[in-house]
Amino acid sequence: MHKVDVTGLEVPNNRSQDTFRIVIKAKGGALGGCTFEQTVTINRLETMKAEVEYTGEWSTTECNKAKYNFTVYGGARNYRYLIYKIDGQLAKTEYAGKVFEQLPDGDFSSAITPTNAVGTVPDVFSSG
Repeated sequence: MHKVDVTGLEVPNNRSQDTFRIVIKAKGGALGGCTFEQTVTINRLETMKAEVEYTGEWSTTECNKAKYNFTVYGGARNYRYLIYKIDGQLAKTEYAGKVFEQLPDGDFSSAITPTNAVGTVPDVFSSG
């Protein structure tokens, strides 16, 4: 069994899905001349899933600020983030009973642009 990674497929912002034609041709060997062709439809992923990992380091420019690595799937780029819970506990008691839309803008970070190449999934960036 062979695995082929097809990268760079991206659904434009103004569409909910897009269709792509993928063609794979064998260059030689026993399968020389063989072609595999498939048309796939990819839905735009609006739901965001983020993973955050504490690096074990602290900021060298700000007191009491830890460094984190973020990995984000889906959503819209130039993310803003907020540490809402730590180990299941609210980061601030005033967050109790509130949804994200009710939290003050000042509690969120500035917009963050991923450090990896545009179009590469997942998005990866660090803070701190």
